[in-house]
Amino acid sequence: MPKLTNSLLIVLSILLTMFCYSCREADKHKDIDVEIEGKSLNPLRFDQDFFNTDWNNFQQVSVLKSKYGKFFCLYLERILNAGPCDSLSTIQMVQGFVGHSDFRDLKIEIEKNYPQERLDSLHEKILEAALRMQTLVPNMQLPQLIWMNSGFNIGAYSTDEYLAVGLDFYLGNENRITKSVPFPQYQKDDMTRAQLVPNAVKNLAYYYLLKADTIQHENDMLSEMIFHGKAHYLTWLAFEEIQDSTLMAWTTKEYTWTQGHQLNVWKEIARQEVLFSKNRVEVQKWFEYGPFTNAENVPQESAPQLGVFMGFQMVKSYMEKHPEVTLDRLMKEDNAQKILQAYKPNL
Repeated sequence: MPKLTNSLLIVLSILLTMFCYSCREADKHKDIDVEIEGKSLNPLRFDQDFFNTDWNNFQQVSVLKSKYGKFFCLYLERILNAGPCDSLSTIQMVQGFVGHSDFRDLKIEIEKNYPQERLDSLHEKILEAALRMQTLVPNMQLPQLIWMNSGFNIGAYSTDEYLAVGLDFYLGNENRITKSVPFPQYQKDDMTRAQLVPNAVKNLAYYYLLKADTIQHENDMLSEMIFHGKAHYLTWLAFEEIQDSTLMAWTTKEYTWTQGHQLNVWKEIARQEVLFSKNRVEVQKWFEYGPFTNAENVPQESAPQLGVFMGFQMVKSYMEKHPEVTLDRLMKEDNAQKILQAYKPNL
């Protein structure tokens, strides 16, 4: 076993000698009351408007651009990656998208799986989560919700003005089109309707965290764990109730494995001396999206992104211990070790 540094020995001595844990108190930051009556994210069906536009007709394209404002260019340039929105060649490329049989087939499948009644229900759930988040995030404005067909490019995209959700990413892992796309199976397994609202809200949380978290952090594993932990904690608060397995997009089996091995995983991180490492190759193994956490001595039956989950547990423990800390203070807290000290891995 490699020799541990003094800082890691201190951390381990604090964490591993705590054999008796008191039951956690409920997180007081979770107590949020919101009223959704009369409120709306004003959802728009860009997925339909996009196909109902005659892209050979300059006037119709102008009407679409006027209706969606900045989102029109954002969609063409950053989501479809078609090119500059004011370029004739980009419009010609879009004409090809619209006329392609596969793209139109995808449109039909989205409309079949997401009738207006279902979208209304999903809008209400996202609205409630966004309102809860708004009470926690200073100066947050509610975004406009846009339903889109991303061409399997992105599941959700947030800005100050918009929260765009790619319905094509949530057709279900048994859907014939989902099965046909050239994605790895573990990604297809997550493309379910149950993940639409959590993923949309999580995307919103990451966006506002990036805006608020202006402090330059050390580029080490602990800092990255805390960063992801903050985003997941904000997402967790945005829901009145959400299971950790749903938040992490894990199966029950993956979550159960993590609960039974959390202390061993923590010991392995300490053994590898990776907690304060800035070696991006080794650090990223704990955060990469995949079928399991592909880090040294972590078995393939493990859950993926264990670094993200443990960061979430650290932040949640810290906020449970410090009910006086506001979410704004948490977002701007740059002392990762201060947050770490509240963490007690499950035995």
